[in-house]
Amino acid sequence: PGSRVDRGATLCPSPGPPTVPPRVAAGGASAGFGSTAPMSAGTSDGLATGMSVVTGAGLVGRTTQVSSHTSRVLLLSDPQFSVGGSLIGQAALGFASGNGSKPMTVSLASTKSVVRKGAVLLTTGSDTYAPGIPIGMVTSVTPDTNALSRTATIATFVDVSSLDLVGVITTSKVRP
Repeated sequence: PGSRVDRGATLCPSPGPPTVPPRVAAGGASAGFGSTAPMSAGTSDGLATGMSVVTGAGLVGRTTQVSSHTSRVLLLSDPQFSVGGSLIGQAALGFASGNGSKPMTVSLASTKSVVRKGAVLLTTGSDTYAPGIPIGMVTSVTPDTNALSRTATIATFVDVSSLDLVGVITTSKVRP
């Protein structure tokens, strides 16, 4: 049995859209940037704001500021970060949100699906995020007080505190 990163990469192969491979210069609060990180690619490399940033293990975040040769990625740990997600093999959809140094959470819209510890969360696809990017694995599930949803805690596949080479997916279009 491998680590959660190994399992995520094996269960959810990297998406196929075209990517640009910038380096992350520094990242996270320890570098004084909060929950963002600078990257060594920009508009001259085909990047724009709102593109998915990934590693081989999964989702890192999305581009938020892009100049001609550099850009900045909003990391999935940021409290302002949100992404639509679905659990593999289950009819459970929801929105995952960053929580700073705490684990990511996903608010699941259905109470009917049985959500188990170890279930893998993938991006659903949108104007920003390509579909099928691994986000993380469920570590716990809590019913919400409204009885219409549940909240799951997610261990992300990517450790945003130790990024180096990433990929920026230059298209988010869902392929037919």
